Amino acid sequence: ILSQIQPPYGTIEVGGLQTDLFSSMQLQKVQIKDEQGQPVLQAGKADLQWSLGSLPARLVVVDKIQLEDVKADLIYSENVLNVAHIWESPPSETSSESGDLPVEVQIKSVEIGASELNLAVGDQHYGLQGVHLQGAVQMDRKGVLDLQQLQLNIVQSTPAIGPIELHGSAQLQQDTLLLPVAELNLPWARLRIHGSIGALSEEGHLNIGIERFSLIPAARPELLAALDNAGLQGVVESSGALTGSYDQPSLQLALITPGGLIGAEANVQLAEELWS
Repeated sequence: ILSQIQPPYGTIEVGGLQTDLFSSMQLQKVQIKDEQGQPVLQAGKADLQWSLGSLPARLVVVDKIQLEDVKADLIYSENVLNVAHIWESPPSETSSESGDLPVEVQIKSVEIGASELNLAVGDQHYGLQGVHLQGAVQMDRKGVLDLQQLQLNIVQSTPAIGPIELHGSAQLQQDTLLLPVAELNLPWARLRIHGSIGALSEEGHLNIGIERFSLIPAARPELLAALDNAGLQGVVESSGALTGSYDQPSLQLALITPGGLIGAEANVQLAEELWS
């Protein structure tokens, strides 16, 4: 089985396998390695449960996917992530035709617990520890991914932000992440987002189209203190829109205070290092 699923530029290794082939599978010590043999994705245990009754209708139904002790070591280099490069088609196999997938896939429950994510972009290093993800996934025959009932909890991060909680829904269409509704809870504020985030262009620009966002301070820490010092006392909510690319964003902002509404619009030139 492993010989049939090996990626073009890496390897998949499994320490143990238990399955009845018809409804469930449990894998132990799963590792996906790059061409140099370095682990990119690891999982201590993976449990899968599925049903085959809907296959005649070209629908694969997965009742549950549960991953434990997951670790991802990602590197962004030459405009591609190492995990994406592993599955790139060799030049001789590249096809100009983009046909539909043979089946639709419905995953009723996805749960990823006790996870760690590390990302290196040049000399910059980022990390998420204590990651727990729950939700449901549906993929149609065009390859469009619907992520539903998402709930993401992060215990700590590098750089340090504090505990983070995200819940909502999203849709992945080719290289664009659509956010119909998402709410991000940070230690100092609650952020509601509606919009889209596009892939990096050939010039390295990340396209952003946040049509609506609302930032509600959770307490009166440094953020509110800075607003107060600027004379914007009693800010209860900040809302607006953020569009453009990562190095040329356009920001429309409204600060809602007990005394009225203050609006501002700006085109801000920010250093690439800040948006990294």
